[in-house]
Amino acid sequence: MKRHCNLVIDSSNLGIVGSSALDLRRLRYFASIVHLGGFRAAAEAENISQPALTRQMQLLERELGVCLLDRTTRPIAPTAAGRILLKRSEALLAEASFIERSLRHLKVSDDRTITVGVLQTLLDDLFPRALLQWRVEYSDLDVRVRGFSCEAIRSLVVAGHVDVGIVTLPVADRRLEAIGMADEGLALIAAPGDEDGAAGISFEEALRQPILVFPEGFPTRSLLEAAAHDRGLQLTIQGELESIEAIKALVRAGFGRSILPLSGVMRDFRDGNLGLAVISDSAALIRRIGCVYRRGEQLSPSVQALILEVASLLRALPRPGGSKSVSLAPR
Repeated sequence: MKRHCNLVIDSSNLGIVGSSALDLRRLRYFASIVHLGGFRAAAEAENISQPALTRQMQLLERELGVCLLDRTTRPIAPTAAGRILLKRSEALLAEASFIERSLRHLKVSDDRTITVGVLQTLLDDLFPRALLQWRVEYSDLDVRVRGFSCEAIRSLVVAGHVDVGIVTLPVADRRLEAIGMADEGLALIAAPGDEDGAAGISFEEALRQPILVFPEGFPTRSLLEAAAHDRGLQLTIQGELESIEAIKALVRAGFGRSILPLSGVMRDFRDGNLGLAVISDSAALIRRIGCVYRRGEQLSPSVQALILEVASLLRALPRPGGSKSVSLAPR
């Protein structure tokens, strides 16, 4: 786990009423709540329990003597005092992170570790394979992996908890730099034996049966909804689950089908645990994978090398309408 500076800032420098010194940790929590729109998402991104996060915000508001968050809105929004604090605190947090990183890189031991945020769809197969290839050249480095949703990973990068994040693009956050890595198609997955016998499948055919999907707000769900809307099609939702492993488990057991990114299902297909068909006729069903890092910073050569390994494997995935299309029948 990364260490954080225990710096404090006199509140008089912020132009806010209050005599207490401000804990940068609480400022970081406050910024996460505002940017992510709620306590639950911020607690996940900051690796803290939601009750503890609530307590920290109560202490911060008590120290300053003002209400910082309008808890009646969805998403949660800053009050007038909160907007002032957010504007001033972001510069302080960025400076504190720069100081911490500058000091940390003076230590040889810390230079031997890189931390990467990785999408859950890449963690089962593609990222571990990329890591094995990368270790041939960088066997003396340690890698720490944190991952799940794009939103959580972006927040971890902004907060300085990870060196680089692998997410879906585009990313609108001006605090981040983004580099495109590869485009990736989606595939219809079904239980072994539940076959259509096609070398690929059209999007319209894939939607003829109800599907298991991620909840609203997840990039893959948004991609499906936008593509269906553009083509005048309707999504029939059988169930919503946040975990790709849970979705695949239900599909393997014969409780439905799903449409998922290829990187998250190719291993199951190769092992004969899932049937799979690339959706071949919709350019709208392509997700862009990229890496993000804090604006003003640079990726080290070792991190760049790892990103290139991941990109290489992403580009090797079957392409919609291409010669690498595969059918629902597992090998």
